[in-house]
Amino acid sequence: MTLRWFEAAASGSVVVGTAPSGDEFARLFPSAGFVYHLSPAASAVTIEDTVDTALADNRLEERRTLAEHVRTVHTWDARWRELVEISGL
Repeated sequence: MTLRWFEAAASGSVVVGTAPSGDEFARLFPSAGFVYHLSPAASAVTIEDTVDTALADNRLEERRTLAEHVRTVHTWDARWRELVEISGL
């Protein structure tokens, strides 16, 4: 996962685009409404509609919960602890 996903989630942003596929993304960012899907091949009308919907998103508490999750679970301290646990040190 690239840093931009963590930055967006930690800041409580609404993201428009295409989330990475796979279970890892859902595990790292447990919020179904975090990304408003937008295909790279979308028409101008679809892009405008998707952005308008994202801007009207009023699920502030859900975004705050995800931001708090990212700021507490995805720290260097937490990562080192996980690496130590995985490696059996």
